[in-house]
Amino acid sequence: MAWFEQGAKPLGATAEEAPTAQGGITSAEVEKWERERNQALQEADQALSTGNATMGTLADQQETLDRAELIAESNEYMLAKSRRTLRGMTWSGWVANMVSSEPEAPRGARERRAGDSRPNAQNELLYAKPQAGAGRGGGGGGGGGAPNKDWGGTSANAATGGSTGSVAQQQFEAQDRYLEAQLENIEEMSRMGTVMSGAIAGQIDQVNGMTDQVDDMQDETRALTRMAGRMHSKVRGKPVMRGWIALQHVASGKYLDLVGEELVLAQQLRNTGRWEAHERDGDGVSGLKSVVSRRWVGQSMTGKIRCRGKKNIFNLY
Repeated sequence: MAWFEQGAKPLGATAEEAPTAQGGITSAEVEKWERERNQALQEADQALSTGNATMGTLADQQETLDRAELIAESNEYMLAKSRRTLRGMTWSGWVANMVSSEPEAPRGARERRAGDSRPNAQNELLYAKPQAGAGRGGGGGGGGGAPNKDWGGTSANAATGGSTGSVAQQQFEAQDRYLEAQLENIEEMSRMGTVMSGAIAGQIDQVNGMTDQVDDMQDETRALTRMAGRMHSKVRGKPVMRGWIALQHVASGKYLDLVGEELVLAQQLRNTGRWEAHERDGDGVSGLKSVVSRRWVGQSMTGKIRCRGKKNIFNLY
């Protein structure tokens, strides 16, 4: 005996579970399939939206790193120009500058990467920068919108009135469109993952390179400072003795005196309390030299004032 006659429903079945004409596909099943497909597409849309937002953040970070690297390269360029200028102040350096080329102006990290024939995830991230929070189609952003297209095919109400064969065919076609859409979503997410992975790896290498770059610039700056000091000592004025002086403390009336290498205050003015006053031409730098020990007054490594300098202290300043 047949379970049901044409247009009837099985015993105990509700209206929603009633099979459509000529077959076993119910309207509840059709609605369930449509709901599941739409839900899966919305979730894929949300994943793409999150990926777009992440790529936007990475692109902003990449631009910041590129600007920082360009600043560092500009500083390196100026240091190289400074070294060339200082070197040109001597005859040998002038000849060396004549036979050597000028330092190359910085191009920036993005331009260097663009000149490389190999694919680069960092530039791809910048040139195809997505809008943060923008998803694919109508389902992006908040995640509560409709899916990209009407992937579910004919609605359950419309399918109920048709033949079983037409409903099944519609569901097969809807399933095919769904799989094609998901394949496209998967390929897009795979591309995003590849770009983000390559960009992050490149940014790590870029930061490590800039760390070494900063260390090299610090060493070069110190070297140029010493080089400039040596050049300056060759062209600055010579110290000249202006006379003999004695220094008296106003409050106590005592005199600056010398005991060994120590500077003390003495009640009476003695020969050890007399000093030669020297001044360098051009900049007014002054120095004191003992008439007894013939040594210069200066500051020790521990910060104390001593009279122990044998060499001309003006070469240090």
